[in-house]
Amino acid sequence: MSNQTIAIQIGNTDQKLSTQEWYDYTEDIRKQVKVHADEVHFDGHSTIESPHRNHCWVVVLPKINLNSLKDALCNVANSFKQDSLALTIGETELLHASPCKGS
Repeated sequence: MSNQTIAIQIGNTDQKLSTQEWYDYTEDIRKQVKVHADEVHFDGHSTIESPHRNHCWVVVLPKINLNSLKDALCNVANSFKQDSLALTIGETELLHASPCKGS
């Protein structure tokens, strides 16, 4: 089965969510990530000094789980009255350091 690399990005720059709601939202997304992804390569957020609240996950996902993940993420976003979230889907290419030849 083929895997895809997925980046999931959410934000609260518009301040629609309180601090507690933002925390709950990120936790609910995290739960869905754990259910659907084979591996989590990154799970992090903007710095405390940033005027923006953002969170990103980079995960490895079996292609068969993609539609299920999309549905789950949309359901979570909808439950927190969010307009959207971002999903970037790509293929991972492993580059060998020596000798490295770009395409």
